[in-house]
Amino acid sequence: MHCLIYEMGATMKKYKCIIFIMGLLTVFSLAGMSSSVFANNNEDSRETLKGLNGILVIIEGLKTWQKQAGLSESQIQTDVELKLRLAGIKVLNEEEFFKEKGHPCIYININNLEQKLEGFLVYNISCRFRQYIFLERNPSIKALATTWSQGWIGCGDIERLRAKIKDIVDEFINAYLSVNPKK
Repeated sequence: MHCLIYEMGATMKKYKCIIFIMGLLTVFSLAGMSSSVFANNNEDSRETLKGLNGILVIIEGLKTWQKQAGLSESQIQTDVELKLRLAGIKVLNEEEFFKEKGHPCIYININNLEQKLEGFLVYNISCRFRQYIFLERNPSIKALATTWSQGWIGCGDIERLRAKIKDIVDEFINAYLSVNPKK
């Protein structure tokens, strides 16, 4: 009987963990939908990448405990910039960014929980390409908008999170190259 109660307790703990993760994923996905302009990786959003001369890379969202675990914004920044350069996409510094029409930037935000669930981190990675756009009805008004985006909600260790960021950047590169073929 003691063994059966122990097994039931372990099963309940497993289900509580799954329910907790599903709840968090729901919260993360709803939080991601609250942006003022929602875009994704489709034909229209890819068209907004046409003719870019370069982009600035911005990384945000890391917490102190992630840094202590070995993950850093500069590490992710280097990963992203290297992938872009290898694909032939110019990475802008701050001075170039402010001179570039539209102020194009790729913004990567990482949200996750400090607590680990059975060795896993639960996280939400958001990759947005942002630039200034003009209103068709009044071209004198411009607004900073997300014109291409991809995201991921998942769980895993820090290396899995880092690999997923690289996968999302690959999706951006493919979208960029689809409208800016190499010459």
